[in-house]
Amino acid sequence: MRAISGMVILALCALLVIVYQAVQQELNIRSLRARIVVSGEQVKLKEDGIMAAKTKVEEMNKKLAPLSTQRDQLKKQKEDLKKGTATSEKEMAT
Repeated sequence: MRAISGMVILALCALLVIVYQAVQQELNIRSLRARIVVSGEQVKLKEDGIMAAKTKVEEMNKKLAPLSTQRDQLKKQKEDLKKGTATSEKEMAT
């Protein structure tokens, strides 16, 4: 009889240990899920920030395109003026 009651007590102790571990694991899983949700929200916020920055860069590039063509035209005019003054000086020297 003592052996049977000892086995029952050991079985109950083992069952309690298993239940405790299951509860701990469930709590751990819940906390991990919460962290995943928070991380997902942070990723979405960062992605939105990146997309906003990307659209800003595209808008700036659109604004810069005419300015760069204007700069190229001004450089060409400057070179033409230099050539014109050089030829004028040569003509005046002769």
